[in-house]
Amino acid sequence: MLNYSGSDVTIDVYYREQGSRFEKELVWAGDGIQIWLQILLHVYRNFESSTLVFDEPEVFLHADLQRRLVRLIDNLSSQVLLASHSSEILAETDTRAIIWIDKNQKKGIRTPTDDVLSDLTASLGTAYNLSLARALRAQAVLFVEGNDSRILRILSRKMQHVNLERETSLAVIPMGGYSNWPNTEHFKWLIDDFLQRSIKSMILLDRDYRTDDQVSSTSEQLNQIFDSVHIWHCKEIENYLIIPEVISRVSGADFDDIREYIDSESEGMKSRVFARMLEQKTLNEKSASNHAVSISEEFHRSFPHAWSDPTYRVSVCPPKDLLSGINKHLQSNRKKTVSFEKIAHNIRAKEIPLEMRNVLQQIEDLS
Repeated sequence: MLNYSGSDVTIDVYYREQGSRFEKELVWAGDGIQIWLQILLHVYRNFESSTLVFDEPEVFLHADLQRRLVRLIDNLSSQVLLASHSSEILAETDTRAIIWIDKNQKKGIRTPTDDVLSDLTASLGTAYNLSLARALRAQAVLFVEGNDSRILRILSRKMQHVNLERETSLAVIPMGGYSNWPNTEHFKWLIDDFLQRSIKSMILLDRDYRTDDQVSSTSEQLNQIFDSVHIWHCKEIENYLIIPEVISRVSGADFDDIREYIDSESEGMKSRVFARMLEQKTLNEKSASNHAVSISEEFHRSFPHAWSDPTYRVSVCPPKDLLSGINKHLQSNRKKTVSFEKIAHNIRAKEIPLEMRNVLQQIEDLS
């Protein structure tokens, strides 16, 4: 509705809610919708302008409206400068259009070249922008694989550590497995150029079925970039939680029964584990002077001795498959099933394996 008052013309806006017969003034719609309509009005009025400037437009805007704003801006022909702290806007924006500004940095930081950006996105996933935002505000940054941070937080609480639990000065960034990393150039850009080595950094990796030489080579490369590098001695972090004492306590099953079942179930995975380990060993060691047959013969001789140790078997078996078998056994005996998180919640500090305790202490000391 146009309202004429002297020489001034104002617009009175009314709206009707679904299911209501009465019109209401816009003021009753809330701050968010008012801000959104104001933004649309200003964009409309300045549609022909060569440059539009937005200063923290996300204030009072619902997350969905923030994402719509980015899509609106993308379709404008004008040059747009937008200052924002919003993670929603950051996640929706093309990474190449972002300049990172921090009061502690002398200049803004642009995104890396396309090849480095591609590797970073592959490693950090679609939350790439949000990961960088968290890292920029932190005193230390920890890179972990997948959902490992959930288990690490639970165990950190058991150790009475606070930095990983609160994540106030420490940024935890999940990423894909290092099997996806053709090189470390993208992480070099992240630590050297983006963070300018102004904060401490640590990276935690699963070993999977890598050979000692592969682990050593990867550690050597990453140690040139990160302040601290740790590759688990077990296949994955979950292997450390296959603890008969804790599983027995949580499930109510007899300890000896659980221990014997784990020994039996892991023994049944021998062929699969052998094949995977031999595959990695062959890929890593095969050369003109070292044929696949020779590698296979040598591994056939050394593997049985290592496999005879029950602790070793648990450390290299697929932990999720192992736990799945344990749960089927528990169900058949009418006992409570367990999960890795439930095991972590019920573990006692002294039951946490020494390697994990040392790593958790390293994380606590980062920031």
